[in-house]
Amino acid sequence: MIARLKDVETSSASGQSADPLATERAMIADEANISASPASADGSDRRLRNALILANTIGWIAILLLLKLIFF
Repeated sequence: MIARLKDVETSSASGQSADPLATERAMIADEANISASPASADGSDRRLRNALILANTIGWIAILLLLKLIFF
């Protein structure tokens, strides 16, 4: 996972951030945006998975029918 950091204004010369909670909220918001993006591709992945399951089922039924015709 790649984390993107944002610049935060400093309140003193020591380098302390003005609002540490704002930094944490910004990092959480960035992470939420990254994790939400794969959900849009979920529909096409589901269609592909369903097509593969259907093809696999049809293939096994065909194999079982051929075995039944050949040996019984």
